[in-house]
Amino acid sequence: TNPFQFTGMQVAIDRISQAINNQEPIAIYGDYDVDGITSTAIVVTALKKMGANLEYKVPHRMEDGYDIKVHSVDEAISREAKLLMSVDCGILAFETADYAKKCGIDLIITDHHSASDDGKVPNALAVVNPSRKDSEYGFSGLCGATVAFKLMLGLAKKLDYDVNKIVAETL
Repeated sequence: TNPFQFTGMQVAIDRISQAINNQEPIAIYGDYDVDGITSTAIVVTALKKMGANLEYKVPHRMEDGYDIKVHSVDEAISREAKLLMSVDCGILAFETADYAKKCGIDLIITDHHSASDDGKVPNALAVVNPSRKDSEYGFSGLCGATVAFKLMLGLAKKLDYDVNKIVAETL
């Protein structure tokens, strides 16, 4: 299905595209499980192929804990990033989203986990998650890696980038 059916997808793609075009540092924050590592690999590989200036982190389960935290924003600031992206986490990172906004960092959350019971999502620039109560995607049973993949497909379409080049150059 069309990646642009995700709520928040267009905003996320526009901001990532702007960062690539302006060579802004992008900070990617993954997750330590298989889905999170795969999501991180998809996003990092695709963004590098599309010319992004980025750094990424896969958190340590015991030292960093689960989810994107306030210290992740501080790490992005220390790397001079103005764009921070989560993959496979962040749907409940309300404090982190508020802190990022206060610090002038654009936060894009990509996740597949269930939103809060009341349907609220963090106050990030974009929250791309098929499990949102206001999701227009039509299927909530995706893993984080598929959400990340759909984001990269949408970005490639916007940038007129041939996704077959990513596959061919990666093999």
